[in-house]
Amino acid sequence: MPSSSADDTLSALARATLRPAERRVADIVAERRREVSGMSIAELAATAGVSEPTVLRFCRAVGSAGFPEFKLRLAEGLASGTPYLHRDVAIDDPFDVVVDKIFDSTQRALADLRRTLDRKALARAVATLAKARRIECIGAGTGSSMAYDAQMKLMRLGAPAAWHPDSHAQTIACAGLGGGDVALVFAIQGNARELLRAARAARQAGARVVGIARAGALLAADCDVFVAVETAENTEIYVPSQSRIAVLAVVDMLATALMARLGPPVLERLRRAKQSVQEARDGDARGPAGARSRGRRRGTRP
Repeated sequence: MPSSSADDTLSALARATLRPAERRVADIVAERRREVSGMSIAELAATAGVSEPTVLRFCRAVGSAGFPEFKLRLAEGLASGTPYLHRDVAIDDPFDVVVDKIFDSTQRALADLRRTLDRKALARAVATLAKARRIECIGAGTGSSMAYDAQMKLMRLGAPAAWHPDSHAQTIACAGLGGGDVALVFAIQGNARELLRAARAARQAGARVVGIARAGALLAADCDVFVAVETAENTEIYVPSQSRIAVLAVVDMLATALMARLGPPVLERLRRAKQSVQEARDGDARGPAGARSRGRRRGTRP
């Protein structure tokens, strides 16, 4: 079986690693997906002007064990409306093409996440968070916004979650954890030095570490529970928007599953949180500006 971390797009990096003959196969597949799904390996080789072994090497380069598996995944993508392979956004693409390509890649990323997500690991992460005395949400770079999103969701559930934007503050906070506490670490690649430092500080302090990043991340070695998030994206070149969306989907899964685990009492907490925000908005509307606005509508002087 191929690695689930194989790139499902013809990203710029993936294309750069293909040999010239394999790139010709890639171009045919990207431009004529529906036709290729019904071709034999000999027909695709002839269409691309390459040998059959070249087609086989291309299939392996994009994560399939062979041509039959490649055609199956291509057909599944066509059936679901989320292409298994698509071309990257080009600098000269028209606006509508850019929009369609982003939709395609995002849908593909979520479909891949659904197929590859280790639900048992996710369930262990929820169980770990449910028992936590204190949760430090950790992230650097793109992961920082994910950690903040997690902290906001957990806070609404009444979970004792905290977030610090500064990497040194994160490490200090993790060093101050203890037994019964959890460091919840978010990343795309999961190899950043500051994240590894914070995770190790948490473990040395006796806390448990839950990590969310790509499979093969160095972070996994420092985690008690690791949830791998697989996406079809070249994060070395482009801002990892698809990866970010996939991780945020996992955050929603964690928070929602935790809410279900905590039971009915948390619903009242959520109701109060929503009401408090609504009351704040209503209070702003009743302020001086709101009063003047209402006075004008009634034809009276403020």
